Amino acid sequence: MSMNSSYEVLSAFSGPFITGGAVDDGMITKENMFYERAYLVSLTSNGILICQGEEEVEVAESII
Repeated sequence: MSMNSSYEVLSAFSGPFITGGAVDDGMITKENMFYERAYLVSLTSNGILICQGEEEVEVAESII
């Protein structure tokens, strides 16, 4: 296996998530906060999958 590698594939995406309130019970209320987390995933030529995620960023308060 070569120690030299190059990036073959790069992909960026984001994923929303909800916190606060009774979200653990599956309920969405006015106390919930909506956040977005960004990810960068890369695959190198020697088969290593690298996942990097950004800390959550507050997008908006509850829209209910």
